[in-house]
Amino acid sequence: MAGLLVQIVGAPLSLLTDAASFLASAGLVTGIRAQEPPPAGSPQSLWQGISEGVRFTFSHPILRPFYLLVSTMNFFNFIYSALGVLYMVRVLHLPPVLIGIPAVLAGLGAIIGSLAAAPLARRAGSGRTMVAGEVMFTGGFLAVPLAFGPRLTATAIIGAGFVIVGIGLMLLDANATTMLQALIPGHLMGRATAANDQLNWGVRPLGALAGGLLGQWLGLHAALWIGTLGALGAALCLVATRVRRYRFGDSPGSPGST
Repeated sequence: MAGLLVQIVGAPLSLLTDAASFLASAGLVTGIRAQEPPPAGSPQSLWQGISEGVRFTFSHPILRPFYLLVSTMNFFNFIYSALGVLYMVRVLHLPPVLIGIPAVLAGLGAIIGSLAAAPLARRAGSGRTMVAGEVMFTGGFLAVPLAFGPRLTATAIIGAGFVIVGIGLMLLDANATTMLQALIPGHLMGRATAANDQLNWGVRPLGALAGGLLGQWLGLHAALWIGTLGALGAALCLVATRVRRYRFGDSPGSPGST
């Protein structure tokens, strides 16, 4: 839809449409009225809550490597994100409508991944499914710097990679959400999640900034290779951690032995 909209009405009006959708969403969310009592064991201060969340996460044998490597992956992935569309336009010379096709195929892959996530986790284990998903998610982006040939050929290569991206993302996210809910105690869920999100999301603008600098210094193609290979390397590092051995039902702090 985005590529088609840009092709028809241009980029500025497309961005305004996107911004308007976010404003509409914010307005609807603001209209929600709910009174929630503070949970038992609430921290006395904001900083105490942050400290408890960080301390729990980084003392946990599964959550610590998971968040550190996922955050590293996101740093490199946002090097790619800052440059990917620019590379498709300036180097591969793809029009907006063709740039939108890989995103559509990523959505198709996401549907496949969401349907496969639970069966694969039951068969292979949640940890192995998550690690495989992260490797697929990051590896699929290699299709962009690898793309070549006429416009339709390059679009087909990138589209095939983005199907893998979508499948991998859902294998990762569906099982990661289940793992975090199982491993983080209920009274720490908000604090640990907030602390982890600060790390995971905080590195993304830094990655985008690094992507812009690398693209300026080294060129778009070299910078894309750094982003995609760096993200894939972080994903592959998960194979050597205890995350891979996790199975749903393992007690907190005690990953399975399989």
